[in-house]
Amino acid sequence: MSHNNYNKMFSNKQQISRNEIVSHEHRINIQNNIIKANVQNCDKLRLRKDPSADADVLCLIDKSDAFNVYLENSVDNFYKVVTSDGVEGYCMKEYVKLSEGN
Repeated sequence: MSHNNYNKMFSNKQQISRNEIVSHEHRINIQNNIIKANVQNCDKLRLRKDPSADADVLCLIDKSDAFNVYLENSVDNFYKVVTSDGVEGYCMKEYVKLSEGN
C-alpha cells in the first residue's frame, strides 16, 4: 500500500489523544473505586497483611511512591492498597493521601 493510500484510509478516522485515553481510564478506575494515592505524615508507610496495627508488615512504601487504593475493599481505619510492584495489603488511612482529580 502506498503512503498516500495509507493516509487516505486513516484520514477520516477519529484521532484519540493521550488525554482522552487517560480520562477514559480515570473514569473506569473511579467506577471501580480505585484511587491513586501517596504517603503522607511519614517517610515510609507500613503495608500490612491484614487491616490491623498488629498484622505482619509485608513491605514499606516510600513517601515518593504512588500506589492504588481499592475503596470497596477498605475497612474501618485501613485502606486496601496495591503497590506499583503488585504487593497487596492494608495501610492506615491517616498515612494515605488520596490523589485529587482521580
